[in-house]
Amino acid sequence: MHFVDGLRQVHVRLQQSTPFKPRNPVERLFSTYTHFRHPLLTSIGDELVDSIVGPMPTQQFLDDFFPISCIPGYSRPRTFWKGCFQTTLDAPDELKMYNPFVSECINCRAQHLSFPHKIESISPFAPQLCFVDSHCRGDKDNGYLFETKPDISIYHQSLGDKVPASCDSSLIDMHIEFKRYTWDDPFGIPTTTSRHDSAFIAATPNKTNTLGQIGAYATSQLASQFRTHCYSVYVNRDHARIIRWERDGAIVTEPIFYNIDSALVRFFSRYSQAPPGLRGIDTTISPASTAEAKLARSKLDLPEDTDMFQTTVPRTTDGLPSTVIFARPDVYSTTPFGRATRACPAYDPKRNCVVFLKDSWHLDGDDIIPEGHIYAELTASHVPNVPHCLASGDMECSPHQKTQTKKYSRCRWACQKDLEITPHIHYRLVLDLVGAPLTTFASSKELVQAIHDALIGELYPFI
Repeated sequence: MHFVDGLRQVHVRLQQSTPFKPRNPVERLFSTYTHFRHPLLTSIGDELVDSIVGPMPTQQFLDDFFPISCIPGYSRPRTFWKGCFQTTLDAPDELKMYNPFVSECINCRAQHLSFPHKIESISPFAPQLCFVDSHCRGDKDNGYLFETKPDISIYHQSLGDKVPASCDSSLIDMHIEFKRYTWDDPFGIPTTTSRHDSAFIAATPNKTNTLGQIGAYATSQLASQFRTHCYSVYVNRDHARIIRWERDGAIVTEPIFYNIDSALVRFFSRYSQAPPGLRGIDTTISPASTAEAKLARSKLDLPEDTDMFQTTVPRTTDGLPSTVIFARPDVYSTTPFGRATRACPAYDPKRNCVVFLKDSWHLDGDDIIPEGHIYAELTASHVPNVPHCLASGDMECSPHQKTQTKKYSRCRWACQKDLEITPHIHYRLVLDLVGAPLTTFASSKELVQAIHDALIGELYPFI
């Protein structure tokens, strides 16, 4: 009788435990459980698999990308002690990993909202950074059909009172994503010293979905900010990896067992004190002056509260750099890799006219003809209906304007199998003509005329 009763109790427990029901919508969207994997995240992961380079030795990563000699007035972090993350490691599930990692410092009682805001274990090592628990407070305006909700969103204290209590892709400096189980970890640990035939990414559905998830966060950040690259941290229970995202791929470190190894806090210490260029911010773009911004808004017919920026395009037809003023263009991209083309009308204060600015990362190769050179050849050949290129050139003012993943993919520590990486270089171009969307034609005659003019320009050499 006791044996039969025991079986009945087991049967009841099994019935109560199935089917699987996540406790909230956040778990469903970003869950790697089969029933709740988001198909877009899996597709993004599939796109990224052959462009991830690793495992890079952590010390080399720190020395190459955050050399102390390039961080003015660098102050070494507090003394690291083994076991300072033990409470995080002892958490019974992923969601409970955040609380020991986070201490409450802000209570929005007026809004009946209380949320953890500041990371307790990391913040002493990086006082210039603000760590925000954003796992259930995402960014809706990110280019995707869903909110991006990294577990931790990191902001620089230079934002002051603009630091949000949620994820804001247009302001975020970095994100941290937690996972608890090995079947979610997309990054492998090579077992052989020869890396030529070893693959770094394990492309199973769960792992690919995780890769797509952290890739989507990086994509939103790169698309909504002016950046050459960005960083993120991936934590899988007892180890972490630092990731450097740029336009031709991503570089991932070897696993850092952060409870006993100080490498992770040393990274945060260097990152928090690093100048903007090392952190990935594009320093060739800056806010326009008040007077120039006001004039540019009037010329571009923009609202008075529109933020205006300025940049310099390297070479013009008269050999001098050209400065243009513009508003932040809307950019929506699925993956962080590729040309990342941005285009928008801009104001040229030197010529006192509206021009067309195009910003992109073109392929970096000896056989690649820059777009500006093609426009120059068309103009020299008197091809009709083609805009004139006023300025164009590669942004060669700093090494960050060229992608570096390809170079590191050749290192001895890099797993080579299935890698397909093409280097890119930052490029800008200014045209004298600002077009309008073809769908905005006023009449069928205007539409036919536009197609006619395009065909004349295309077929001119054969006419």
